[in-house]
Amino acid sequence: MFKHPPTTVKEAEAQIEALKAPIKDAHNALCALTELRTDLLLKRLFLRTGLRVGSLVQDGKGVVYRVTRIRNPDWDEPWVYGNLRKKDGSFSTQERWLYQCMLVK
Repeated sequence: MFKHPPTTVKEAEAQIEALKAPIKDAHNALCALTELRTDLLLKRLFLRTGLRVGSLVQDGKGVVYRVTRIRNPDWDEPWVYGNLRKKDGSFSTQERWLYQCMLVK
């Protein structure tokens, strides 16, 4: 990018300043691409299984949970977290890791 290495402090500072904008642009582009990839992975997971944040799932014992978080959506079996439905119909605030044996309601 630069034709010669800096010979003075002033030249070095000027080259450092010149690199700040391209680094910031590259970082913003990487963040946007990462967010787009995550959105596409979550949409693919929803189309494949019907699972998304806010879905109600039922485990093997019949206990109902509301999905609060999905980790590693690119895996075949992502980690799913949810809140337990209480007897009064509301959901607890404690987040639990849900096992893979669950049905989407």
